[in-house]
Amino acid sequence: MEAAVGLANVKAKVARSVGWSYAAYATEAVVGLAVLAFVLRRIGTADYGALMLALSISGLTSVFDLGLLGLLTQACVAERERGGTEAASRVVSAALRWLAAAGLAAFMVCAGIALLLPGPFRIEPALVRPAALTLLLAGAAVMLTLPATGLELAHAASGSFARISFVQISVALARAFATILVIAAGYGIVALGAVHFASAALRLLLLWTGLTKHADGLTLQLTDTDHSVLHDLWSPRRWATADNMGRQAAAASSSIILGMLASISAVATFGVAMRAPGHLVAIANRGIGVTLPYLSRQHAREQHDDLRTLFTSTMAVALAILVPVCIAGIFFAPAIIQIIGGEQYSTAVPVLRMLLIGTMVQAFSLPSYQVLYARGEIGVAARIGVAEAVASILLTFLLVPRMGALGAATAITVTHVAGTFGWFLPAAMKAAGVRPRLLVSSVVGHAREFRSGF
Repeated sequence: MEAAVGLANVKAKVARSVGWSYAAYATEAVVGLAVLAFVLRRIGTADYGALMLALSISGLTSVFDLGLLGLLTQACVAERERGGTEAASRVVSAALRWLAAAGLAAFMVCAGIALLLPGPFRIEPALVRPAALTLLLAGAAVMLTLPATGLELAHAASGSFARISFVQISVALARAFATILVIAAGYGIVALGAVHFASAALRLLLLWTGLTKHADGLTLQLTDTDHSVLHDLWSPRRWATADNMGRQAAAASSSIILGMLASISAVATFGVAMRAPGHLVAIANRGIGVTLPYLSRQHAREQHDDLRTLFTSTMAVALAILVPVCIAGIFFAPAIIQIIGGEQYSTAVPVLRMLLIGTMVQAFSLPSYQVLYARGEIGVAARIGVAEAVASILLTFLLVPRMGALGAATAITVTHVAGTFGWFLPAAMKAAGVRPRLLVSSVVGHAREFRSGF
């Protein structure tokens, strides 16, 4: 009876956390798409393509965290269980010092690439200087984003998803307001890069100022030079590093390869088509991501039945939300592209449809990813992620010269579907101790329960 009450409390906390997370990402998605529609009607496709290329290159440098961000939530939860708030504070403080150094390295790499532009990219001569300045600002944003993400994960480890959502909504609204102001004033992509940097600074500030109050008393000791508390993470972090590098490379490679083998306009087409699926994945990832500290806690306490129940119920909710939305998106793809980008981006319709097919599969892959990390099977997740990333990049190189942006979308979808059902989902089921028949029956049962709640 006591165990049932405990699981019910965990599910109630997860539900509240998911609610906050979905509200934040829904706000960000709606505001972001509305602002994007405003921007795309006021700057050219080549300009937008240069902006997307700069953001993709800078995004790739986030791998300098060397996998630490993938382990920080679990480490914070484990240290709090063993040594209380003081132990968790030491881990977070050491992690932030490491992430600050990683952010500086990321900025320096972006600055170096900015000096070498156009390099291998097909950037028009008139856009080289704006693209370089935008890349410099995007690199500066990564320098702040890495420690800010560490702070966000510290909040998540304490279950402070309401604070995370507040910060996300505040930053999204501020970024939207600033973007509209600079574009309406006639500024271009360099100003958008400056807005991107300012948004990263605001996020860091809001997460920092609310840490002690909203993260169960965590305090930062940034002047300390002791990193020994991170030593225990080194072995799993090697796998987390490989996993993070693979995922970041896969995410950034499409735009980079399009910029090399196709055109900057193709980068813009892919970027427009990727917006709606990208927001859907972000919403799903945020909602599903709140389960990681609870899954980690259940694994640490050897509550295996509770872990299996949470895994299958999470997948059921993800399927109930993602599949209908993606199917509707495929059907209304022409209208979506028309609203976001207008007639000049009509070639993005098949690209959007292909990406939405892959997005539906996230309902299986995201819960699988969480349970593998919670169970400490990071090596398995890393091998899958790296294999999928390499396959996606190779297929993108093959398809882009023939199919342009649609080739990049096809490569992403094909490799993700194959990787999820051929490797990722079976590995997660094994880790959670769930047989195929039990998975199907549990997911169907939880999905009916979820729908009846509406």
